Amino acid sequence: MIHFNELKITSDGQHLIIDVSVLSEVYYKDIFIDSIIIDNQDTYVGSGPSSNPVYSYSVPDIVSQITEESRGQKHVRLVLSPIDVEGGLNGLFFVYVRTKGTPSADTPCGMDNITTMGTVTNIYPFYQQAMNYIGEVASNCSIPQNFIDYILKLKALELAVKTGNYPDAIKYYNKFFKGKDKIVVKKGGCSCGNS
Repeated sequence: MIHFNELKITSDGQHLIIDVSVLSEVYYKDIFIDSIIIDNQDTYVGSGPSSNPVYSYSVPDIVSQITEESRGQKHVRLVLSPIDVEGGLNGLFFVYVRTKGTPSADTPCGMDNITTMGTVTNIYPFYQQAMNYIGEVASNCSIPQNFIDYILKLKALELAVKTGNYPDAIKYYNKFFKGKDKIVVKKGGCSCGNS
């Protein structure tokens, strides 16, 4: 029922942008966004939002002045800073959007879930780290083992997220990326292109 128009952490790590809207299908005429809840790799549970999320937002109702009836919002955009999210914006985040209202009776099976989840992490520092290893590719002296290793770790995380294997994604994130300082690769060696 929900479409993520934008879900990203800015490359400077200073903002988490969540822009969601109810799909414009006729089935969702009476569906509105109820809340946005965020878990991270430490609070994630497989059954939906945890009881101790790192962020929670309840969408206020809009009161129509003409009809005096309460109506909800079909579009929400949040721009969160590190102080808004418990623990800051360093992590693997699971963003749940919950809806309220009743979809029409002819809604196809599986398209009537009240909760939609998206995942996000700041991938820019990972790409910067990969660039520290890129010099190995130019070396004619040896196989770029650190570069290959790092890219495989990054792809493992990406594939786990894209296929919905979130326990594996959390395992890879915690093992390979969480709390890792930027590694400086020493230049030099056999002096044949690794400069």
